Parts: sequence; structure tokens; C-alpha cells
Amino acid sequence: MTSGATDYQPVVSGKENWAVNNGMIPLVSWTPDYYVDQIIAGQADSCLISFAQRYAAWGKRFMLRMYWEFNGNWEKWSKNSNGTLATAAQQIAMWRHTVDVMRNAGMTNASWVWSPDEGGWGRDIAQASYPGDSYVDWVASDAYNWNDPSAWCGTHSGWCSFSDIFHHSQTGASATGVEVSFRGRKPYMVAETGTKEDPTMAGRKGQWMTAMRDAVKSDFPNLYAIVYTDVDYSSLIAGQPNWAINSSTSSLDGFKAFADDPYFITR
Repeated sequence: MTSGATDYQPVVSGKENWAVNNGMIPLVSWTPDYYVDQIIAGQADSCLISFAQRYAAWGKRFMLRMYWEFNGNWEKWSKNSNGTLATAAQQIAMWRHTVDVMRNAGMTNASWVWSPDEGGWGRDIAQASYPGDSYVDWVASDAYNWNDPSAWCGTHSGWCSFSDIFHHSQTGASATGVEVSFRGRKPYMVAETGTKEDPTMAGRKGQWMTAMRDAVKSDFPNLYAIVYTDVDYSSLIAGQPNWAINSSTSSLDGFKAFADDPYFITR
């Protein structure tokens, strides 16, 4: 469940209870609708406290992913109210202030998920913005296979494999990325990913799924969760991508081969 604004009402929809009742730990992506300097100054505190008190009263364990992709330039929480991009020091201050306010409001049942955009990892403020181990329980990152000649993809553009995206097209000791950087320190999850179909090659999306399975098993020892974006945005907005698992028979078969692998059932 995801929200970037104050219209999200925690626990009201029943989705969290449905997840818990079916043996899951909910992952909630939420952030207050304020700029970085405003959050640091305390202008969002009433919103943060209200959110925290609702989840504290709910009382069940959940994961909270805030300020995702802060190292880009497309989110409100990447910027100050005057339009400038926030510095690494400001990003740290925003995160710590948010956690402190929510903890002081009694919310002790959250696991904090820190989630930069993978495409900017190592190339901008992301690494310098880590708020510290006492403020983070999980690290995560987001990235997609856009199958676009202008899209970032490790060391190349175009069709991007899972390893291209999250290990920056490198293997073994040369691999880089959030997963590699936090091995032995914090568990890692892919908080958003997906792939488009390749209109020039039937079955390639399904192959991407099975290649993801094989890469995770062999090269991602610190990866403990993957959130696949199973949404057809093209049905909602013209020109947007279709990430859906069932966009083709081969895609669905490939995902089933990935999800049914015993490695992920016993991990």
C-alpha cells in the first residue's frame, strides 16, 4: 500500500489486517506531503504523530518505507520549499527527525525501511545520506527494466536484466549497489521493480523473470524480499508501461517459475 500524501488513513481500509491474518508482514510506503526543510523544521509533526499513534494503537508489526527515491529529483521529499535539491545532511536530518517524532509518539512496532533509487546509487547523494544503523532496520532500492535506449541500466542502456539494474552490470567482486554495500550490516529488499515486454522478441519478459530467479540465488546473498510492481499502467494512462505479471503467457509462466522455486519458500 502506497501513499505520498496526507489522504492516507492508516488501518482504516483493512488491508493491513488482511495481510497479517494471512501470515504476512505489511509493507507500507508512506510519506507526509511536505518538503524536506519543512519536515526538518517540524511543520509535518502533527501529521507524523497522527500516523504514528494510529499504528501504535493497531499494535501489530509492520514495515514502514518512507521518502523512497529521495536521491532523485522527481519527489517532493527530494526538494526544499524554495525548489533546491536537499543536501545529504538535510536528508539525514529529515529521516532522523521523522523517526524520533514517531517513536516518541509511541510507535515501536515499525521496522524502518530506507529506500533510495538504485539508478543514482554511488553517483549522487544516496550513500552520503544514510541516517545510521540505529535509525534503519532494512535497506532497499527501486529500479525497472524500461527497455529504452535512453534509460539508465548499469553500464549500458536498452534491455536491462535484474543483475544489470541492481548490480550495475557487474558480477562477483566487481558488483556494486545497495545490496552489495550493506551485506553483513542490514537486510536488503528490492522495494519496486518490473519489466516491460520486448516487442521485438516474444517471450523475453518471461526469460527476464527466470533470469531474475537465477541471479538472486547465485549473486544476491543479502536479498530477502522482492516487491514486483504487478500493475498495467498503460490501461490507466496512455503511453505508460505495462509491468503486469500476466502481460503475456511467457511472462506469467516465468514469474511462476520464479515464485515457486523452493529457494524462496525456505529462504
